[in-house]
Amino acid sequence: ARAARRRPFHHGALPDALLSAVADIIRERGLSEVSLREAARRARVSHGAPAHHFGNKQGLLTAFAAQGHQRLREEVGREFAASKPRTGPKVLAAMGRGYVAFGVRHPEQFEIMFRMGLVDPLDPAYAAASDATWSILQDCVTQCAREGRLHGRDPQDVAVAAWSLA
Repeated sequence: ARAARRRPFHHGALPDALLSAVADIIRERGLSEVSLREAARRARVSHGAPAHHFGNKQGLLTAFAAQGHQRLREEVGREFAASKPRTGPKVLAAMGRGYVAFGVRHPEQFEIMFRMGLVDPLDPAYAAASDATWSILQDCVTQCAREGRLHGRDPQDVAVAAWSLA
């Protein structure tokens, strides 16, 4: 028993637990209440644990936003699987539905993902995650262009407009 008490506590999935704590904090108390200390308290780990994994609050929010991009892509993938869109406009509409469904299901992450003042857009994991999300939209718009559906509009402008409208 004495040896068991001396063993350090090991949290099997600490980064995931901390990101889950961030979602809970935002949902219950708002974004302004997110802190490394509160995330650690909710995950039942030492106050230094979040800093070890994420560095600071911006690092924690950046990881939370990167996770949001992954979830957004998963939601869009589910919508594609459900609707099986074939034409560019239908693919774009399915992506929009997935985007909105994600925002409704995960408003706490949606709130963070596109706020560049809160996240580090140069973080490699965040940049890869957001680029992967953007690539899906660009692919949709490219398909629309190939099908002659853009009527001379610039694909980049259409992609930005579609993202903004959703």
